[in-house]
Amino acid sequence: MPKNKNQSGIIHLWLILLIIGIILGGVVLVNNSKPGTKPSFSNKPIVSPSSAPTVTAVSATSTSTPVPQQVKKGDLEALEKYCKEEALKLPQPSFTYKSKEGPIRSGPMSWVDQFIPKDKKQSEKISCTMAYRFDGQVAYGEMGAKYPMQGKEFDRTVRASLASKLDSAWEKVSGPSISNDSFNMVYKRENPQMGTVDFIDAFDGGLVIYVKFNTYYK
Repeated sequence: MPKNKNQSGIIHLWLILLIIGIILGGVVLVNNSKPGTKPSFSNKPIVSPSSAPTVTAVSATSTSTPVPQQVKKGDLEALEKYCKEEALKLPQPSFTYKSKEGPIRSGPMSWVDQFIPKDKKQSEKISCTMAYRFDGQVAYGEMGAKYPMQGKEFDRTVRASLASKLDSAWEKVSGPSISNDSFNMVYKRENPQMGTVDFIDAFDGGLVIYVKFNTYYK
């Protein structure tokens, strides 16, 4: 067979294959462009691990204790929580007691209430009480007094013992219904972080000593 004829046949074969390839490619493109037909490729950009956005973990802040300078004056729930926590830090009597109760939510006694501004509502004045019940014979004897004759001596000794355990932030205050012979000692401090004015008082309830923490927003 002549060489030119063979070359011509090969060229015709390649042209036929090329035409078939173009036709098949057109069919694929038409199918991919039909509605509802899922493309065979994804147009989503590939994100490398180094360029992926960083997610920062956010830790929850505990609200068990009021955060300084963030407590609003109207937040009485936070104020009560503060009161109870501070009541647990109050000094305890030096004698042996039978039971300890508290903190019990209450209001201030008259000798503390006299130092609180008159425009404060009753709900804005919060007191938390710790109660210590004792046996008279035992407690009096441990404080160097005779039961029940030396009640004033017992009270004075217990009051002095409690006061000696307070830090320098507390200042003794005096006023009506408070005297050196009475048990109802009153100490005051201001807490700038909480924005409160605080009081401590203690009194004898008859075989029970009450120690109270009182507070209000300044």
